[in-house]
Amino acid sequence: MADLSTGKVYFDSSQNYQTIVQEGSQDVTIVPTTGQTLTTINHNLGYYPHVRVWFLNGSQNMCEPLNETTDDAFSFNFPEFDGFRCYFYVSTTQLKVYIERGVTTGTTNSTIYYRIYSDES
Repeated sequence: MADLSTGKVYFDSSQNYQTIVQEGSQDVTIVPTTGQTLTTINHNLGYYPHVRVWFLNGSQNMCEPLNETTDDAFSFNFPEFDGFRCYFYVSTTQLKVYIERGVTTGTTNSTIYYRIYSDES
């Protein structure tokens, strides 16, 4: 919340601020022979939590992945990640983050960042 007259920001305990249960980052390397990297993060909460995921593209810009596997997931506007996609699945025990690439020459590095919240999806 903000007090527009003073420009001060304050928190109000009557509001729902999402509580982070788990957060972190994971460096990933996509090698030419696979074209895909799976990163699995265990949370064991017993329900489908709300999550946020980001990854670094080839220019080291932070991007949000798609949380689906449709073909249009390949439509990034970053030439460094032409033919790339990142998507994730959440279960009652794990967060699975996939980074794929359509071109499999050379090794590619990225970093995945994630936050798992106590709120259910």
